[in-house]
Order: sequence, then structure tokens, then C-alpha cells
Amino acid sequence: MSSGVVRSKAGTVLAEKFCLCLDLILRNADVCKEESFWSDFFMLKVNSGYIQSVLSRMSPDVLAANKAHINMLFSKCCDMVNKSDSTRSLRALELLCPLFNTMLHLSFASAQFGYSAIDVICGSHINSFNSLLLSLKKTLDHTYTVVQNPIDDLSAKLKPLCLKLLLTIIQASNNLNQNTLVQYLMLVDMFSSVISTIKTATFGPPCEENFLILCSSVAVAAALTNYRRYESTNPYLVQLQTLSDPLALRAVAHSFTMAFDSVNRLHVLTYSNSSPFYSWIFGSTPASIKITPTLSTSTETLPTTQSTTTTSTPQSAPTSTTPAETVLTVKDEQSLLAFVGSSLLLLRDLLQSNPHFPDTLVSFEAALLGQVVQFLSFLTVTAPSNVTLSYTQICYVVLLGAMKAVPQLFLSESQPLDLFSLNKSKIYVEAIPGATILCKHVLILCRKRLWTVFNVMSIPLYLKLLSLLQIIVSTLREQHSTIDFDWRTLLERLFLLMKFFSSEEIFSQPNSLSVIIKIVNLINYFITYGDSFLRDAEYDCLFYEIVRNSSIINSMSRSVQSHGKNEDLLLGVSFANMRSIAAHFEACLDKLGHESSEAMSYDEIVSLLRLNYSTLKLTFIDAPNPTQLTYHETQFDSVLFTNTLNLILSMGPQQHP
Repeated sequence: MSSGVVRSKAGTVLAEKFCLCLDLILRNADVCKEESFWSDFFMLKVNSGYIQSVLSRMSPDVLAANKAHINMLFSKCCDMVNKSDSTRSLRALELLCPLFNTMLHLSFASAQFGYSAIDVICGSHINSFNSLLLSLKKTLDHTYTVVQNPIDDLSAKLKPLCLKLLLTIIQASNNLNQNTLVQYLMLVDMFSSVISTIKTATFGPPCEENFLILCSSVAVAAALTNYRRYESTNPYLVQLQTLSDPLALRAVAHSFTMAFDSVNRLHVLTYSNSSPFYSWIFGSTPASIKITPTLSTSTETLPTTQSTTTTSTPQSAPTSTTPAETVLTVKDEQSLLAFVGSSLLLLRDLLQSNPHFPDTLVSFEAALLGQVVQFLSFLTVTAPSNVTLSYTQICYVVLLGAMKAVPQLFLSESQPLDLFSLNKSKIYVEAIPGATILCKHVLILCRKRLWTVFNVMSIPLYLKLLSLLQIIVSTLREQHSTIDFDWRTLLERLFLLMKFFSSEEIFSQPNSLSVIIKIVNLINYFITYGDSFLRDAEYDCLFYEIVRNSSIINSMSRSVQSHGKNEDLLLGVSFANMRSIAAHFEACLDKLGHESSEAMSYDEIVSLLRLNYSTLKLTFIDAPNPTQLTYHETQFDSVLFTNTLNLILSMGPQQHP
């Protein structure tokens, strides 16, 4: 039976022979019934482009006629993967990747074929699919590493192909949670295998191949731990939250550091000196980056697992847990962006739920968190998009978790960071000289974000930013720490944000009220405890801004009460204190014969404030301890994380033939 397509022009004899053999398989020729045919077929170099061309151009009728033959090809590939012949196993995996990629995208993209995704490829050979997944797990469990000449090392190529096939299955649908194939992965426990792959790639020889393995394995881990996590218990997520192996946790943390370090170095190379001003998210990037993460040294070694296959597998020497510096070529810019996004999602879960991860983070000192802050600084000044806004919010969630888990890292001196700033629509690198506490860098970025144009699309971002500010000032107050930071500018921007949300049009937007509540309660925290971490001039500025914005405060107080939020004790006290401050000092101004505060200079008003602090009466309420300021994931956040994961998987690593 004809495949219904025209054969492509083959570039080599072997490529042409592969095309001829594939046509014979689709015609179910008698020769395909001979074992020698399949033995020879899996020695041929796979022509992925021809597979894609043949299958994607099939009409529904032709696909129905060839479905049994495709199922047979799949079954033979699975049988070959399970055998001990490395060469034929390699060819079988190389064939399965374009086969899965093309057929799954056809079945998910069009319902006219009338077959489920698994039936299109496997048919009645569903047991072969389960066996294939077990084979992939078995291959990932082996500590194959890239040796000096990876081109001649077939064993080292098996692991990347296994990851490529897993990603092909995971990326089949635009919505991960609607991808029923991933449900089969939930039944095969690959968590330890994926973590083992991350360890091997992280502590293995420094080269591009191991870096790309790391990108793929972290993406697989992020996808599996987030699959339908809000619908039922996810076994991968449970294992991530309970992971306690120190070496595994350090390998995972180091992989995150590599991801952020790679991106940050790309940015520095792009925007330093006279480099052209283009965005790495949308434009081209430098060809290579130097990976030099800052890590604590270790003398431990990564154990090597013996292969259970009968093939001769090169045994690598035990590898050091301190990766060496290397120069890596980034072929796919979007894959690197996906690597960063996957790292953010995993880092979020480890900080929020894994009790062992904080100790690992402390051992890194401020290296990993410093890289996150540097990456956030770029997101803060770059043009807003779905990618930048989503990543910014997750960075805030990560920093919220870190502030609660390891607050000491934010108050200790960090290495100098290259932050990014904006000048006349041009992004440039701003080197921060000397060691500075990480907390100050975070505050600078929060202040920069508040300097951008306010818009309702950023409401979820404001909620997380204000939560981050709350836990920062709570930590400073708890630790009795005073830092050299321009609080006055930050306070001015908070009141401008309050003014923005005071308009009726903005106030009526979903979640606007939540932003207002956070602003008001945060300002009341400054009122009650600001004298413990603000300088006198900054504390005076706080009261000056309250008096100057008294009309906005009164209007907003009435609006909030009309929405039934007046029963909130803390919110009620916050509004009452601000109204008391405004009324008290306005009365003092009236005594001097001034109709409004605008008639006096700033210095005169501040002098008046200082003279009348002693007669001011405010309501005191105990502030929450920083450890009590827990980030609570909302339904909106669950949608954000799900959409971000789908965005990450759509970006890379791409598996199209």
C-alpha cells in the first residue's frame, strides 16, 4: 500500500536506503516480516526529516490505512530499545523521537483523525509503550557521562535521546494538564532517575553536551512535578518536597545557579559597552557564555552505577562535586530561557515545601539568590511581555520563600552584582561596587518596579511585590537592622501607587482591593515600627506623605468600608492611624493660619511634624513575626504557574525534527 507521499531527495546512499525501507514498512512488504530486515534497518542513519514529511502529509484516510504499520514500527523500536545492542538502541530512539513528535502533534492538533494520542502510535501495543518508559528509566539510571570524544561514545548519546523522547511526549499538547500521555509517566517512577541525571550532568565533565542534558532534565522535572498538581496528588511533587539527599539537593541547586548565571552573563555581554541594545528574549544572542558559578568547594565524589547491560560501557572516573569552569555554546536561546523558567518553578517548590533545602541554600551563601536577583533586575527594566511578567512574579515568589527560609542570607554581605538599569529606553549594566547586603539589592529592584508606569495588567505583580516588601521590613525590624537605602523614594512611590488605585475605574478591577489592603497595612507597619529601621528624615517623610495625601486616604477608606472590609482589624487600625495623623497635623497647620500644607515649604512642614509628634495618639497593634508572613498561593497564582509551565514547554528544548 502506498504511503501517499512523494519520496524526498536523499543526500546519501544510506539516507536513501532508510527512505526506501520506511516505504516498505508503510506498505507492509513481505520483506518486513524477516528479522534480518529489522536488524539491518536499525543500523541505518535515521532521516528525521523524511519521517516528518511522510507522516505529516498523510490524509486521514491514508493515516487510517497505515495506522497498523505505524503501530508495528513502534513495537519494533521498543523491542530494539530493550535489547543490549547500543547502536541499534540508539537508532531506535532516534527514530522514536520524530515518530512521536509528528504523530502526537497531529493527533492533538486535529480531532478529525479520530484516534487518541496513544492509539495513533501504539495501537494494541500499549504494553510496549509501558516497557519503553521502563527502558527510558533504566537508561537514565545509568551514570553515563560524556567522555573526551562523545561522538564515538554511543552510550553517552543514549541519555540525551531518552530525555529528548520524554520531552517530546510532554510537549505534545499546548496544555500539559490535557496531555493524557503524561499520565503514563505518573505510573512509572522516574523521579530518582531524573535527579540522578541532574547529578551526573552537574558534576560531570564540563562541556556543552552535559549542559544541554541539564537543561532537558530540569525541564522534565519541572513538568512532571507540576502535572495536574491542583487536581490530585502528584507523586513527583511529593518526592521533590521530601528529597533529603544532600548531594542531590546540592546538584539541583547548582543546576539552578548555572541557569541564572548563564542568562546573566548573556545579558552582561549583550548590554555592556557598545553592544547593540536588543532583548535576548526576542532577538539574537552572543554565541558563547562562560559558566563560573560561585560554589563552596567539596571533596565528595559522585558514585558511579554499573550498567546492567551486556555492552561494553565506558566507566568514567568519579567526578568531583565542584564543577569546573567551562565555555558553553548556546545553540537555542529559547531553550536557555526555558531552563531558567523550569529552575524557577522547581526552586519555588523546594523553598516552600522541602525542609532540607534551606541548609543547602545556606551552603551556597548568597551565590544562587544573588543570581536570581540579578536576573530579576533585567526583567525589571526590560519591555513587559507575557514572559517577563510571568517570570517576574515567580521571582518574587522565590524571594518570598527565601526570605522566610533563609533570612540571614539577605542580611549578610554578598558579592558585587551587575544590575541592569534603564536610561532613555536603553538598557545598560550598572556595576554595584563593593560588597552589599542582598536585601538592599531587592529593595532597589522593588523601587525600580514602582517607578514604571502603573497599569491594571500588573495587579498580580503588585500583590507579590508588596508581600515581598512586607516581609523585608518585618525582617529588618525583627533583626534590628538599619541599612543604607533611600526609603524616601520608595515611600513616595507607595503613595503614588495608592493614588493610582484610588480612582473608581481602577478600584473596580478584580483584585484591586487586595492591592489597596496590602498598601495600607504596609504603610501602617512603617508608621508603627519605622523608627527601628528608618532614619529620622525618612520617618518624617512618611508622615509628610500621609498629610499630603489625606484626601486620597479618606476617600479610599470610605470605598473599602463600602466593600465590607471594615471588619478586618488590622486594616481598620491602619486606616484609623493614617486618618488620625492627617487630622492631627492638619489641625496644627490651621493653628498657624495656613489653609493647606502646600502653602509651606517641605522643610517647614517637617519642622512642624517634629514639634507635634509627642501629642499624636495612634492605635498600636502587634505586628506579625516574619516567620508568620507565609506566602499563600491563590487560585490566580495556580493559573499563572500552569500557564507559565506551558509557555516554558512551548519555548524549549524544542524537539521538532
